Amino acid sequence: MNRQSHPVLNLVAVPYALDGVLFSCQVARHGPSGAMYATVSTELKVDVRKPAILSSIPPQQVQCGDVVRLSAAGTNVYDERYQWFFNDQPLAGETRPRLVVRAGDVNQSGRYALEVMREGQPIWSEIELTVHKCGQ
Repeated sequence: MNRQSHPVLNLVAVPYALDGVLFSCQVARHGPSGAMYATVSTELKVDVRKPAILSSIPPQQVQCGDVVRLSAAGTNVYDERYQWFFNDQPLAGETRPRLVVRAGDVNQSGRYALEVMREGQPIWSEIELTVHKCGQ
């Protein structure tokens, strides 16, 4: 009887410190007599992704009066803290992976950024919102 297995390695919630680390794995199969009859080698490079900011409305199409929901995708259990910024200034009390922007006027156009602290290291993601004037 010929049996094959297809092992799968899923890495979730990978520590940021492993970014760029190269792992090697070798698997050897032995027959009933103990003799090795097959080997497989593979390499895996860990690429820890920084969180991306998602917007409920395309960021260049925000109209005056719209409610825009920004959220961080790609967060994990190693994230220690969140802080949202608007044009490089921290937004007081905005320390969750989601931010609601009520686009009341064009003064809310600008760069929204999220700083995520992961294992003591800051990771930045940003998005540019353009709020169009009322009536245009």
